[in-house]
Amino acid sequence: MSALAAFWQARSVREQQLLGLMALLALPILIWLLVLRPLGEARADAARRLAAATADIAALGTAKAMLETAPAAGVGPVMPRVQAAVSAAGLSLSSLDASGPNGVTARIAAARAPVLLRLIAALEADGISVTSLSVSRNQDTSVNAQFTATAA
Repeated sequence: MSALAAFWQARSVREQQLLGLMALLALPILIWLLVLRPLGEARADAARRLAAATADIAALGTAKAMLETAPAAGVGPVMPRVQAAVSAAGLSLSSLDASGPNGVTARIAAARAPVLLRLIAALEADGISVTSLSVSRNQDTSVNAQFTATAA
């Protein structure tokens, strides 16, 4: 501390005034860089996480409603059951083709990974086995999926 006091005393009054003015001008910039900017980034990150959590909660509510209103496992042809499960999950099919006597091949162009996994779990709960699954990342945060499902 004495070195700082010696440095300050070695300066002329004009230099002391200029150094004081420089510190006064640097203070708002430092407050912005060290306090306000990180708080703003943290707030934006929290808003993004809240939006993702809200979407996940909505998807869970849809999945719950789908499971509560779903017919008993293994009842009916596979294709309409897969279509109903996909639409109940809030997704849209790119294509849905018959695959063998009791199976289908479905393609979904864009889906969030948690929603896609909940769809597969709902299909399994409905008695439809997903026998193959291919997932690739899209340009945005969604995934592209193709799966083959058969009646269990």
